[in-house]
Amino acid sequence: MATGNSASQVRSGEPPVFIEETGQKGADLDADRRGVISAALSSLLFPDRIADRGAFRALARQLDETSSCRVDGLWPDPLRRRLASEASRLAGRARLSHRVGRRVGAASDSHQYWLDRGPLLQALHHSPQLLTLAELLSGRPMAPFQAAYLYYPPGAYCGLHTDRPEFELQMLVHLRGDIGPLLLHPELASASAAEIAEHGGARTSGGGVPLTYPEHGVTVFRGAGIPHERPLHHGPDIGVVLALNYHAR
Repeated sequence: MATGNSASQVRSGEPPVFIEETGQKGADLDADRRGVISAALSSLLFPDRIADRGAFRALARQLDETSSCRVDGLWPDPLRRRLASEASRLAGRARLSHRVGRRVGAASDSHQYWLDRGPLLQALHHSPQLLTLAELLSGRPMAPFQAAYLYYPPGAYCGLHTDRPEFELQMLVHLRGDIGPLLLHPELASASAAEIAEHGGARTSGGGVPLTYPEHGVTVFRGAGIPHERPLHHGPDIGVVLALNYHAR
């Protein structure tokens, strides 16, 4: 599969374009989507089949102490490829975001694309398996809040910011492209908006704790409390990350 984007397209606001090597149309594609959704729900592993509850308590402690953790072994590789395919197929509907997050009412500079649509995306977000995982890690009842595909053509970035309070627990999945890790800045957790602004945007702030992605699972973090950024993506391909957000019921 090839891509057809450049840094100039990011500046102009044109959505990412993926050139599919093969494709389906009409009723065949609709039937395939229904099959994919069914397969997604059946191939996900329940958290209690991945590790014992003691292991999840340890992960929950890590999340409390560092605001992030990784959970691998959640799904087979075909499901990840299906998600990447849906993200590619729907990329033309993605919207360019110039501002993202907030810190004491202030939003950060951003040039990234996002799309909160897709039947497989929504099925994954509302699956009982991932909801159970969110509740095991947070220690309280949780509910799905928002899910999106995030697209990063060459030249895209996401400035230093904190997320909306409703983004209480976030799960990230790397779907495609050679995109670098999200960078957390726990040293700025108590900083004001002005202090965060002094550190500059994603292209200039430097440092940070990298959040890497497991191949068959999720990176979990609390973006509402810890400033974070996505550094400038140099390409050459388009990076795609899936973001699942949950909040307390």
